[in-house]
Amino acid sequence: MKPFWTLFFLAAWTPGLWGQDLAVWTFENLTSAVPSLPIPPSFASASIASASASVSGATNIGSPDACNGNESWATNFWPTAGSFQLGNYLIFEVYAKPGYRMEINYFGFSFSRSSSYSATGYTVTYSSDGSVETILTAGSTHSTSCGSYGAPTPIYTKAGGWAVFKIYFYGQHPSGLAATIRVDDILMMGNAPLPVELTQFRGDAHDQGITLHWTTASERENLFFEVERSHDGLTFARIGQVEGVGNSDLPVHYRFLDAYPYPGINYYRLAQTDREGSVHYSQVAAFRSANTYTSGVRVFPNPASSQLSVQLPDGLSREAVLDVISACGVPQFSRAIDPEHRMAFIRLDNLAPGAYLLVVRDRERSWQARVIKAAE
Repeated sequence: MKPFWTLFFLAAWTPGLWGQDLAVWTFENLTSAVPSLPIPPSFASASIASASASVSGATNIGSPDACNGNESWATNFWPTAGSFQLGNYLIFEVYAKPGYRMEINYFGFSFSRSSSYSATGYTVTYSSDGSVETILTAGSTHSTSCGSYGAPTPIYTKAGGWAVFKIYFYGQHPSGLAATIRVDDILMMGNAPLPVELTQFRGDAHDQGITLHWTTASERENLFFEVERSHDGLTFARIGQVEGVGNSDLPVHYRFLDAYPYPGINYYRLAQTDREGSVHYSQVAAFRSANTYTSGVRVFPNPASSQLSVQLPDGLSREAVLDVISACGVPQFSRAIDPEHRMAFIRLDNLAPGAYLLVVRDRERSWQARVIKAAE
């Protein structure tokens, strides 16, 4: 196994603090003399969905001991030209998990030449999320001993995005095309934060409803939060929106008042939207309402444009019916009520804007509430 100090030395060699290791190829995980392509990384952070290494143009021939540890990755038959040639490169690709943005701050590698006939020049390029390939660094060496090379990078991917690094080797001697280049310790460093790092999500029940509180530790391009509520933890509906601060590396505290919670347990989640339109959901949190209202009918929101939530009286029978009547006394529609649920949800799409009377009838009892249908 490769000693720990190898990677530590390479990271310490970089000029500055570049974050954490995102993906590393030490090639100590190879199980055959000639590695199968693509080659998986020896290490990838928890925010990386996948990563791989492969070769184009040159020949994949084996994994001899070259720089550090027991394995490296050897290739040959590189171009003899004095500058890099399109189509002849080693390629290292990383893909972030959905919701994670990669900030790659450093790319480094080691390589050695098997003889004086091996390629002497190299050029490193990068691209991300389909951007134009850009030269990161270039250099040359005539030594056959192992050396480390690297440069800071300005890569910032989209959420769930990807980044590609290519190493072009060239300047191979025409008389020794079989001489090899042996790369080792490919290193990508940086961070892969979620667009919004949520550290707290809680609710306080009181006479006026349930106040939700949440805190973010950091934000990147955060546009807004939509607050969603459910009576069963399965079907959620939007009940409000809170604007995000956009970008922050300091804690940000948010709050939202649900003035009309369901009686009993309410389920909430946050739908965070970034400036690219990507939506990321929080975990579901459940809070019990302090509402003890049982003697009548409550409707909310009021006015409503598309859907009305109706809190029903306690103790209804299976004969209970809900009616909606126009201000002129004309019945609009009627529906049966399930007495096992304290909430009913009424679609108002087919009603014209105006005032209506909502009536709940159960045998000899009845309850009324005035409802305003707003224009959409």
